[in-house]
Amino acid sequence: MNASLVSCEEVWRLAALRSAGDRILIGIDGAGGSGKSDLANRLAGAAQTGVRVVEMDDFYRKASQDSDHRGEREAGWLFDWRSLRRQVLDPAIHGEPTSYQRFDWVAQRLADWIDVPNDVPLIVEGVTALRRELRDMFRLRIWVEAPRSVRLARGLARDGASQRKKWEELWMPAEDSYRIAHQPERDVDIIVDGTLRTDGDLASFVALAVPISGLTEHAGPIGASEPGQEPPPL
Repeated sequence: MNASLVSCEEVWRLAALRSAGDRILIGIDGAGGSGKSDLANRLAGAAQTGVRVVEMDDFYRKASQDSDHRGEREAGWLFDWRSLRRQVLDPAIHGEPTSYQRFDWVAQRLADWIDVPNDVPLIVEGVTALRRELRDMFRLRIWVEAPRSVRLARGLARDGASQRKKWEELWMPAEDSYRIAHQPERDVDIIVDGTLRTDGDLASFVALAVPISGLTEHAGPIGASEPGQEPPPL
């Protein structure tokens, strides 16, 4: 597949078209270290109105916790999608006040409650954001792709070498099982190359696949056809 340069403005235009006057809800998924947070921040920074970004990391489950009420570890169990849906997505869709309790990674427990204005576009980014139970709640769905080696290098650069065991034995295997079970990348509007850079241009990014209609002004093919360049850590 060919890579194309897509502007954040074009993405917002498509999201508004898909929302048809309702609140704009964008979901961004991808494995750890792929570049999801970077993309979410680019989109938020390019918006002309206030945008709230909700991170799946705020819904993390400790490894010692069970995944669901049945005592089985379902695919994607490391993130509490039920709380995300109950506390954020359901209220957002119905125009109700939104508030969620975030996970404190330092204290390793649930911490303070975060209020989200109900009149601004919402981006939810993180691993499992587009699992089957949630994906239809988003007006626009984006998958960010990057090679495993790149993602691991970024993760260790961010979290430290002491976290290698967690990355290799807990987080990445959990992501693999989630991707196999839910196949989120097969039901998205845009696939983003998380490795190709845009030379400091924060208002655009490189897409590997875009909708047939809706993004009509993007430039022609650029760069490589598959992700693989080694970027600096995000």
